[in-house]
Amino acid sequence: MQTVGVSTDVLVVGGGTAGCLAAMRASETGADVAVIEKGGSISRSGSCASGMDHYSVLLDEAPWDTPEGYLASLSAEKAKPQDLKVAEVYARNSKKVFQYLENIGMPFKDKVTGKYQRIAGLGGNHPRTVSFEGAAFKPILARQVHRLQARVLERVAVQGLLTESGRVIGAVGFHIRSGDFFVIKAKAVVITTGGAVRFYPAPSGHNFITHTPPFNTGDGQAMAFRAGAALTNMEFTSTSAEPKGFSAPGLTGFVSCGARLVNAKGEYFMKRYHPLAEHGPRHLLVKAIKVEADEGRGPCYFDCRHLPPNKIEFLLRGFRNEKVTLIDLFAAQGIDLTRDLVPFEPREFDCNGNGIVIDETCRSSLEGLFSAGNCSSASLALPGACTLGYIAGEKAAEEASRVKTQPPPGREQIAEYREAIFRPLDSRGGLHPTELEDALRQVMHEFVGFERNAEGLRTALERLNGLREKSRDLTAHNMHELLRANEARNLIEVSLLIAAGTLRRASTQATPWDTTSYRAADKKQKGGFILITASGDKGATLGPPSDWKYREAPAT
Repeated sequence: MQTVGVSTDVLVVGGGTAGCLAAMRASETGADVAVIEKGGSISRSGSCASGMDHYSVLLDEAPWDTPEGYLASLSAEKAKPQDLKVAEVYARNSKKVFQYLENIGMPFKDKVTGKYQRIAGLGGNHPRTVSFEGAAFKPILARQVHRLQARVLERVAVQGLLTESGRVIGAVGFHIRSGDFFVIKAKAVVITTGGAVRFYPAPSGHNFITHTPPFNTGDGQAMAFRAGAALTNMEFTSTSAEPKGFSAPGLTGFVSCGARLVNAKGEYFMKRYHPLAEHGPRHLLVKAIKVEADEGRGPCYFDCRHLPPNKIEFLLRGFRNEKVTLIDLFAAQGIDLTRDLVPFEPREFDCNGNGIVIDETCRSSLEGLFSAGNCSSASLALPGACTLGYIAGEKAAEEASRVKTQPPPGREQIAEYREAIFRPLDSRGGLHPTELEDALRQVMHEFVGFERNAEGLRTALERLNGLREKSRDLTAHNMHELLRANEARNLIEVSLLIAAGTLRRASTQATPWDTTSYRAADKKQKGGFILITASGDKGATLGPPSDWKYREAPAT
């Protein structure tokens, strides 16, 4: 193992969708750009690794299709707090970035008609979503990143941010195959590492078969928090519903084609939960499926039997573009959509669209640090990752152009990070990462699941702090286990933030309304942000949640 030094203008940590857009835009401005991806090739990394079959966009074709119409619908939603200033930046740049993607080869138009095929997905009955053949979504983005000559460092897991006088000046990580230690100096850093999964038990029983990539382990949120950045909305974990035994929901496809949810009694039940029925918000579909099962009317199914053949073919075409293995599952189970019901169940929780607080320029609370995508406080799904990733790259490049000189990273800080990253290799007879992750999943499932209360959350914090102490004794016998050990530490940090944020929100009498995580209470939602920060002291182990700083801020 050797130390590898890298110097660049803009460092993009994470090669998923937001990371690729950030790298592309920053490169176009003339900045020197380096992209670091943990999971492998950027052509098949991130949440859209297997493809995408739909993309929501505002094309100014109707009143509901404008930034003003979108913002009005967003502000009316009773979901987690949103920064409407950031949402407005997304809305006003939505069409521009959509056209940018089309110009680099994204096949948004239907091959037969030459027009956009727009459908109504979840959360409303307006057809804002473009259905398209996007099996090559990520390869198209990766091709453009390489065409613009950004440096791409693959299979490098970034684990810490380098700081000097409150400013982020780079990052450190390690190659997950060779073990080489990377020290990257940068004038601006963009974190686009995605959300976090694997810290709740998967319904399938296979904890690496997850909706979003299993290597999304909250690395970005954890390293930003350690460096002193503010995080928010961590308590609003999310989930979805998915075909039983499968790891991706496909809800947009089923709903947009007119499929209907039915319970074990044969009742179409969604009208009891939302006037738009299946077109209501995703979290209400999940709540409805869970309540129906809890009250003895489960399991629940999607019913496609009433759909005409062209709708069935449209649905299957979407699956071929994004989740072809679902068609294989149907074949293995003998499911024919024209005659059979498709069983659906809630999947595991994740932490997506929660985390690093960003403003309308995608800046974090730390100078020199930007973020976009699912690790930030304003994800806004795939279109948000593209649009805000594009803006983050542009603003980071502007920031880098203003930095003429900056001090080199401190040797002591680098040494502390290196010791923490590689410590498991020197530990013999310690705890295996799998054991720690299994214990973590049990705590989160039991105390921070669908039903949460103050006593359970305090128990969770106590046990999670115990697991964090045990993480110092993790052992690794090879590079794969070393990666798992560092991921486990990050998952514990994220879990602590979720539990602490939930308890803090409950203590302020603000109702965590998002019913993907909570049963809705009768109290009126205050709707404010709970910001959590901690002084990072050069990457040393953070204190317990009681030592963290909280600040409440109104939702804008």
